[in-house]
Amino acid sequence: MTNTVPAIRSWCQRRHSGNTCIATKFKNEDIRTKELGLTEDELAFYDLLSGNEKIINQTGPIQDLVHRVVALVKKNLQLDWTKKEDARSAIRLAVKKELRCKVEFSEQDNLLKEVLEQVEGQYRDWLVLG
Repeated sequence: MTNTVPAIRSWCQRRHSGNTCIATKFKNEDIRTKELGLTEDELAFYDLLSGNEKIINQTGPIQDLVHRVVALVKKNLQLDWTKKEDARSAIRLAVKKELRCKVEFSEQDNLLKEVLEQVEGQYRDWLVLG
């Protein structure tokens, strides 16, 4: 698999005269998700939380926290959740509870805000199936 990325990068560079190739970015993200044991949904949350690793008091890999946060978010999503304050509050409360003992108290509100912005951006048009 490691030979594939340089081949794609080389093709992209020839094809696009050195411009960053979208196919390479997608391939690199795919490799990262596999290496980290994450889903595509979780990768953006991983980037967000690992970027704030200094304020997170977590034993074990940060991926464990990411798995729990994304699972809680998905559990509380519902149709038109962005328009329903009770649905938004349920997501906010679930994430806040998960972060409560794992994030420095002084930083909880800021990180919660960032996570909720990521939730909105990523799941704004979420459709609940079944």
